[in-house]
Amino acid sequence: YHYHFLWLVLVAEKLSADISERLGEALASWHEWVPEPHKLPTVEVSLSGHSNHSFKITDGLNHWSLRLNTTEKDPGIDRVSELSAIREANMQGIAPQVVFATDEVLITEFVDGTNLTLSDLASVGGLFARIHGMSVEIAPLDLGTYLQDVASRTVLDLAVSSCVEKIIEIMPDPGSKVLCHQDLLLENIIDTDHGVMVIDWEFARMSDAAFDIAVFSSTYNLDDEQLAKLLSGYRGNESSMFHRVRDHENIYALIEILWWQLRGRRLDKKIESLHRNLFGEPG
Repeated sequence: YHYHFLWLVLVAEKLSADISERLGEALASWHEWVPEPHKLPTVEVSLSGHSNHSFKITDGLNHWSLRLNTTEKDPGIDRVSELSAIREANMQGIAPQVVFATDEVLITEFVDGTNLTLSDLASVGGLFARIHGMSVEIAPLDLGTYLQDVASRTVLDLAVSSCVEKIIEIMPDPGSKVLCHQDLLLENIIDTDHGVMVIDWEFARMSDAAFDIAVFSSTYNLDDEQLAKLLSGYRGNESSMFHRVRDHENIYALIEILWWQLRGRRLDKKIESLHRNLFGEPG
């Protein structure tokens, strides 16, 4: 306990008082974790994250990932859906075990290994297929409604607002909704001694499979050959899915632009690129 107290004093210099207090409360709940640690866990290192505060923690024998959930309201996040998705994925052997969860905190087994790379695109496609094939019912996400909700939370200039209007106008017909991770990037795909594991499920919803894949293809600017390679590991009509993924890439690009604008960062190059894709000229 003395070591734990000293750590909190030291980390307070880097964390806000609120985060330090929430972290201390989360660690103090260790008797409620399943399975229960051998002793009060301590923090080994702070982990990266865009909106949440996450830490690698240990009791000397085991390691966990502790995430303090963001207090920001995001219509794309549903904590009940996240828990249902990650628990089902854990049963399928592709996600860590949840040991403790509340609206404020999520604690899971720490996943140690190496991230997949763009040379593993067929394996990534197979992973998408496994997730989309899981039989779990969670809250659905309507992309058009979500896009308009996010757009309403910030002040838009002419270039961005015209993109919002155009995307709403040409929004593809939604496909059948399946379980989607919606943030399945290489940083969240880890090759371990026990197989490939997926982390960070907080955006998981029932959504369009093409959009889920478009998040990946848009993030890494996959060319046609790379997207075809990814889809070679995916089930179903690859030709049809190829075009549907391309149609959804502009939707994700706009959501990313709005998401970062809400956090005070303007993605000028991405705005110009999206405007060019939609109107044939930069914004």
